[in-house]
Amino acid sequence: MNNKFRIQVESYEELPPWSFVYHPDGSDRYLKDDIIMLKVCDLEKRIAYYPVFPEKRGLKLLQCWEMAVPPKLTAFEKEGETEGNIHRANQSLRNLIAFARLFMLSQSRWHKPMAYSFNNIISQLYLVPESDVAPETIKLINDVIGKYIRDNSQEHYIKCDNLQDFIDYIKTKYSLVTFKSDDFSLLRKILHDYYPVEKIYF
Repeated sequence: MNNKFRIQVESYEELPPWSFVYHPDGSDRYLKDDIIMLKVCDLEKRIAYYPVFPEKRGLKLLQCWEMAVPPKLTAFEKEGETEGNIHRANQSLRNLIAFARLFMLSQSRWHKPMAYSFNNIISQLYLVPESDVAPETIKLINDVIGKYIRDNSQEHYIKCDNLQDFIDYIKTKYSLVTFKSDDFSLLRKILHDYYPVEKIYF
């Protein structure tokens, strides 16, 4: 199998309540809660597939293939979940990426692969939690968010001028859900200090 296919984890994430992700069994059932998306590259045909699995099944597949389980991306706060020594900017960027991911998924009725190198950035943030974040990384995330906001080629199901508009909308609409912090003031300051003319979309 490894001669024909190359498999890696594309994302491990918690789905929002408004998600529309079809079950991989071909039925018209939707997946809920946590999912694992794989990237399966057909080396002969040079085509990439992105199957999505419920968390339990996805974790079993990773265990069978002896693949590492990546950090789970979520914008939702969990009770009792605490991490040791973590840099404030590191935590803030994790939250920003999680909200940006929710925004991107909300602009489509289909589950899509992670934008650009989001999954690599998340892995690095968890690998060195006590470290600060680079201004270039914040700029990349800001550029991606801006691209999605300005993109008129697709129908936007949630209209907004910046990511904060989206966050305010979902926090009002889904008031029973506890979201992570959306205080990105430190990231805005870092971005403005290094790129003073950059328009900030979060």
